[in-house]
Amino acid sequence: VIGWRALRQTRSEIDLSRREVEEAHRPVVVPIIDIANRFQMGEVWVPAVPRLRGEVLIVPVQNIGSGPALGVEVAITPREDGGGISPAWGDARYLGVVAGIGVSGTVPVEIEVPKLREVQSFEVWVTYADVAKKEWVTVARYIHSRGRYEELSVDPLAEGVYGLRHRNPVQPVGRAPWP
Repeated sequence: VIGWRALRQTRSEIDLSRREVEEAHRPVVVPIIDIANRFQMGEVWVPAVPRLRGEVLIVPVQNIGSGPALGVEVAITPREDGGGISPAWGDARYLGVVAGIGVSGTVPVEIEVPKLREVQSFEVWVTYADVAKKEWVTVARYIHSRGRYEELSVDPLAEGVYGLRHRNPVQPVGRAPWP
């Protein structure tokens, strides 16, 4: 009995240690607006803010966590400023993908949105995995008239569901779906 209890306690301590290590090396990818942070677009250096190049929406994202983010997928759904469905696009979702983002890395993700003529409000979902293959989703709403992101949340994805290409919409664990 004593040996069995010691074994259970040891397993529980190992699980706790594993979780602490995973959390300590976890990526956290967020969409950013940072005038001081610039990236190259063609021959010009531009601020890290959502911008349009033709029909391609550039959405800068940054890994503010302490581990690399792998298989990063960024999807947007154009919205009205109040969050309502855009009459021009409905609930259409548009996807951009990057292989990964290192710690403190910033990447401009390109998302082709047909017929988009100007930057407007949108919902954004960023899905990614850590090195332990645990999957995460960051959800936010960009409000164009305010020039900022609101309602930002970072949640684990449901077990076995990864990426926006595999399930639409992504359902984070413990979060109600967007209206």
